[in-house]
Amino acid sequence: MVRIWTGGEGGVSLGNAGSGGRRLTDLVQYLEVQRLLDEVEDVADELAANERDMVDWLRRSCEDPSHNEAQAVRLLETILRNVRIRRAYDVDTSEHTRRKIDLGHKVH
Repeated sequence: MVRIWTGGEGGVSLGNAGSGGRRLTDLVQYLEVQRLLDEVEDVADELAANERDMVDWLRRSCEDPSHNEAQAVRLLETILRNVRIRRAYDVDTSEHTRRKIDLGHKVH
């Protein structure tokens, strides 16, 4: 059940009973994240492995009302831009090995 109520910070909040809620000012960003996640889902077969991991992480983290939607919007827009660039250059992500970062190796 979703309820709208006046919250403790003097603003209006939206949320599930007991969830802590979300300010209505954040609702627009939240809905934008959901729209972008749906758009990314439509091109899921064109995502690189690390992009799939990032989208999975974003889906899980967006369930938390305190998640930073502004950052999620930027990340999803970047992923979608990368897909468009790869399409323009006819790059197939299945031909590329997964990127690995070795944090144990130090460069002097």
